[in-house]
Amino acid sequence: VGEGFTLGHFSEDPGEGDRVPVLLSNKPAFDSGEDLVQVYSQPNYHDFDPSGIVLYCFAVFYGMIIGDAGYGLISLALTVFLHRKVKSRSPLWIRFRRLCYCLSFSVLFFGVISASYFGIFLSAENPLNKVLLLDLNTKEGLNLVMLISIIMGMVHLSIALGIKFYRTRDIPALGWIIVIWSGYFLLNSKMGKGEENPVAMYIAIAGIALVVLFTSKSRNPILRFLMGLNGALGVVQLLADILSYMRLFALGLATMYMCQTFNMLAKMPYEGLPYVGFIPAVVILVFGHGINLALGIMGGVVHGLRLNFLEWYRWCFEGDGLTFKPFRKISKQV
Repeated sequence: VGEGFTLGHFSEDPGEGDRVPVLLSNKPAFDSGEDLVQVYSQPNYHDFDPSGIVLYCFAVFYGMIIGDAGYGLISLALTVFLHRKVKSRSPLWIRFRRLCYCLSFSVLFFGVISASYFGIFLSAENPLNKVLLLDLNTKEGLNLVMLISIIMGMVHLSIALGIKFYRTRDIPALGWIIVIWSGYFLLNSKMGKGEENPVAMYIAIAGIALVVLFTSKSRNPILRFLMGLNGALGVVQLLADILSYMRLFALGLATMYMCQTFNMLAKMPYEGLPYVGFIPAVVILVFGHGINLALGIMGGVVHGLRLNFLEWYRWCFEGDGLTFKPFRKISKQV
């Protein structure tokens, strides 16, 4: 500091209603999630940073919605091309590039385990079928993917409730986790054997009891019980949020059917027009799969983020934070 210049500094702890600026700072493996989080709302000072969880859950949802290895290879090729052509060292570009790699590998993974390659049917002897885990062309496979979508929702919401319980010791959050999983085993036993699982039923009742007894902190037992009953109505919202994850199954199935439809449309002129039939067939394939990929990307982004921002945030995240903007020199006086 130069002579004759005085620098003063004063600081104090934030008050109850103060909006304290928040700066997100994550390791490279998680920092791409910061941009996703800020699409919806910045965490507040008393909140937690969900960047890492949002990033990888979004990648899983996105990959499952598109779920075609051919589209995954196209996305990966475009990402590699941009990586080599764009020489920018901007932190925003680097984070976006990492995100594109993550999403491309997720789409590729789900495409491989569902043996979907531009919607082309593979023969039973094809070696690519050795890693087929999710067969969308059979009734059993469709039921399995539907069940996986619901279980993913249960796990995702349980993580949210677990975070809430860990940070605030909110007993109802623990009760809802118990309700989620005991309810699953109760329904599973009833649908599989035609009889209820008494252990799961008692555990579910215990979970609801935690919600009823600890939703309110009032010392008036009647008021506390009534407010607890009102809190227990949240089971409707919880069930709706879990079922909302079935969009992963529905959108993934739509992407595959669109692939197969464009393949069928291209096959018609190819077989019906001798010598020149391949020209309209190629046009149909390029434009058809291009449109389908674009729709898949839009659906993957919108619905993949929605499951984080609405269904997941509802149970653990407050948001409405103030973004930290450091002092910086804007212009230089001449």
